[in-house]
Amino acid sequence: MKYLVPFILVAFIHSTIINIPGDYPSIQQGINASVNGDTVLVQPGIYYENINFNGHNITLTSMFIMDADTSHISQTIIDGNQNGSVVIFNNFEGNSSILQGLTITNGLNNNGAGIYFESSSPTFIDLVVTENTAVDNGGGIYGYGSNGLIYPNFTNVSITDNTSSYGGGGGIYFQSNTIASMDNVTITGNSASTLGGGIYAANSSIQNINSILWSNSPNEVCLSGNNNTFLNSHSDIQNGLSGIINHEYNIVQWLSGNIDHDPLFMFPDTSNYTLQPDSPCIDAGATLVVFDQDTLYQADPSSFIGAAPDMGAFEFDINSQYILGDINQDFQINVLDIVSLVGIILGEIEENEYNLWAGDINEDSNLDVLDIVFLVNLILGSQ
Repeated sequence: MKYLVPFILVAFIHSTIINIPGDYPSIQQGINASVNGDTVLVQPGIYYENINFNGHNITLTSMFIMDADTSHISQTIIDGNQNGSVVIFNNFEGNSSILQGLTITNGLNNNGAGIYFESSSPTFIDLVVTENTAVDNGGGIYGYGSNGLIYPNFTNVSITDNTSSYGGGGGIYFQSNTIASMDNVTITGNSASTLGGGIYAANSSIQNINSILWSNSPNEVCLSGNNNTFLNSHSDIQNGLSGIINHEYNIVQWLSGNIDHDPLFMFPDTSNYTLQPDSPCIDAGATLVVFDQDTLYQADPSSFIGAAPDMGAFEFDINSQYILGDINQDFQINVLDIVSLVGIILGEIEENEYNLWAGDINEDSNLDVLDIVFLVNLILGSQ
C-alpha cells in the first residue's frame, strides 16, 4: 500500500495540520475546525465515532502518510459502534476530500454502513473497510449520484467481510450517475441477501484495474438493468466474466490480463487478505492501460515491488509481511510469541505456512526447543 503517498505527502507538508487527539479529542471536532486544504492527522487508537466531512475538502489520514507503514492502518480505527454510517460525505465534497490510511468498521445503517456518499466525489486511498452491516444496500460502501454525476476514486482499498442483510452490494453499492475509478482494490468475503455480494451497480460506470474480487456471496458483481458500463483490466475475478451478473445486457469491456485463479490470501479465515508468496496475483497487474487511445491508468514506479504491480490492495513485500520471530503476527516480538511457539511445538496450535517460517528462528528448517532459545535471545537483544 504505497501508491499516491508521495503526492499526498507533498500536500500534507503544505497544509495546516490538525492533530487528533492532541488538538481535539475527537475526529469530528477536528473536521469541524478545518478549512479546505487542511489535514486532520489521527494518531493510532480506536475512535468510537460516526463522522461527517460536512463539505470540507480536506485530508483525513493516519500516521501512514508519514512513512507508508501499513501497521498504522490496522492500528488507527474508526469504529461506528453500530450507530449509523461510520463516515458520511453528503455535502458536495470533491476529489480533494480524501480518506486515507484508516480502518473503517462496525457501522450499522440502512444504506452504506461503512461509508456513505451522496452527490459527492471523495477519494479513498490505503483504506480498510471491514465488518460493517447495512440493513438494505451497501454493507461496506454506498455511493449515490442523486444530483448529477459523481466521480469517486479508490486506490489500495480493502473491502472485506461486510454484509447487506436484506439488499444488494455487500461490499459496494453504486446507484445512479456514479462513475467510479478503482485501482488495486481487494473485495472479498462480503455477502448480500440478493445480488452483488462484491459490487452492485445500477446506472453506473466502473473502471476496475489491478483488483481482486473473490469469494463474495452470492456473486462477485451484479450490473442491475442495462445502463451500466464495466471496464476490467488485469484483475482476478472469481468465475471470470461469468462472475458478473447481467454482463450480456450491459457494456462490459473485458481487457487483457484478467485471470480467474485463487488469489491465495495469506489467512482468509482470520481476515488477513495479504498475498502468499506463490499467489498468482503477484506481479500480475498492469503498469499501463490504454483503451481507445486513452491512457486509463499508469502505475507510479515507486508504488510496486518487482516487475509489475500486484493485483489487490496489498503489494506483497516479504520483508514486511514475514517478520522472523513474530509468530502470532501482531507486528511485535515479545513473550506472547514464545507462548505461541511453545504451543506449535507441543501441537496445541495448528501449524501454518507463516508461523512455520516465523518460528524457525535458527533457520534449520525445524521447529524445536532450540528455536525457543533463539527467540528468547532475540527478544532480550531487542530490549
